[in-house]
Amino acid sequence: MRGDWQDTLDVFFESGFGTFMEEPAFICCYRLDGNGGATQLSAEDARAAWAAGDANLWIHLNRSMEESATWIRSGAGLDPLVAEAMLAPETRPRFDEVPGGIQINLRGVNLNEGAMPEDMVSIRGFSDGRRLVTARLPRLRAVDDIRTALENGRGAKNAVAVLTAVADRLTYRIGDLVMQLDDQVDILEDSPSPDEGELANLRRRVLELRRYMMPQREALARAASGFDTVIDKRAQAQFTEIRERTARVLEDLDVLRDQTQFIREEIADARNTRMNRAMYTLSIVTGIFLPLGFLTGLLGINVGGMPGMESPYAFWIVCILILAVAGGVWGLFKKYKWL
Repeated sequence: MRGDWQDTLDVFFESGFGTFMEEPAFICCYRLDGNGGATQLSAEDARAAWAAGDANLWIHLNRSMEESATWIRSGAGLDPLVAEAMLAPETRPRFDEVPGGIQINLRGVNLNEGAMPEDMVSIRGFSDGRRLVTARLPRLRAVDDIRTALENGRGAKNAVAVLTAVADRLTYRIGDLVMQLDDQVDILEDSPSPDEGELANLRRRVLELRRYMMPQREALARAASGFDTVIDKRAQAQFTEIRERTARVLEDLDVLRDQTQFIREEIADARNTRMNRAMYTLSIVTGIFLPLGFLTGLLGINVGGMPGMESPYAFWIVCILILAVAGGVWGLFKKYKWL
């Protein structure tokens, strides 16, 4: 099973020492205007605004950098348990009430170059209902979508809306990946001779996605069910819809898992059928030639008294006898429907 640290190493070594290491500690900081737009802040201004308790702030961090880790631990005013949870090397999807607000851990597909999409990467966050801080390692395209919408004036209107948008875009991109897997499984299912290696790879990808999506559905169910002091009714309704979409994605993954298992069983059945047919043919040949071998062995003993030793027709008589025995054995097999 893979973890965040493995995902990190993959992206690090496969993308030229990791593009996420080239990013600043404070990837982006926004002050939302409440109308779908936002003003981008410098890291210094964002830290000052957070310390002052300004509302409608979203700070997005690269948690691989020491600067961001230090700020999370000591500069953001977070409870130590919350800070350590945001920086933990291993985590699972969660949505829990913590001192001062809510803790969020969600997972999205890894669409970075050189990475497998199903090697999902996490985004962690904390919100008190007025402000939001998120942190990740490898780049998430879902966050890029939200930033683009904000910069075009068509984005989230407050910090909690950013949170619902993150969950929405993560689920959307996971759904896209599941549709691609569905197409690949359909192609394999329609193939007269499915490739077993490709099937095994597809099944592994489906099972890995399902493994991560089940706790994510539970986390989204919690997001939709409470936290009235942090999440308003509209956001809860949005989380409910996202949870339902996540449940549908899980159902699709269950179908794909069953499909790949069915294809695997078909391949095994076809292989067993071919093997049984070959063994059946060999058994028929053996059954026919076994009495003939007995006859030739009996007639081949070199002792006195063998009939026909002086007759010029003995060889042909033996050949006719062998053919008659072979025909009799064949007829016997046909009678008992062994052929």
